[in-house]
Amino acid sequence: MSAEFIKRSYSNYKDVHIKYKNVSDKKIEAIRFEWYGENAFGEPADMGTSDGKGQGFTDDPINPGKSDSGVWSVLSSDGKKIIGARAYEVVFSNGTKWNLY
Repeated sequence: MSAEFIKRSYSNYKDVHIKYKNVSDKKIEAIRFEWYGENAFGEPADMGTSDGKGQGFTDDPINPGKSDSGVWSVLSSDGKKIIGARAYEVVFSNGTKWNLY
C-alpha cells in the first residue's frame, strides 16, 4: 500500500491517491481508509480540517491477490507528504467484516 498527495489538473489544490492490495483469500466489497498528511514545515496539512487527518472509502469490489487504487478529493492547499495511511474497516463478499478498532 502507498499513499501520496497528487496535484489536481488546472488547480493548485492536491488530492490523496492511495494504492492498496487485497491480501486476504476473500473478495472485498468495501474498504474505509484514513490518512494523515503534513505540509513542508512538518505541520498538519490543510485537508478541510486543521489536524491533517482525512478519511475516504471505496465500494469497488477487489478480488483476492489483486491491487487497486483510488483518489480522494481533499482540496489541500499545502499538503506535501502523506505520513501514514491505512484501511480501518473492510467488508468481505461473504458478509464478514474486519475492523481495526
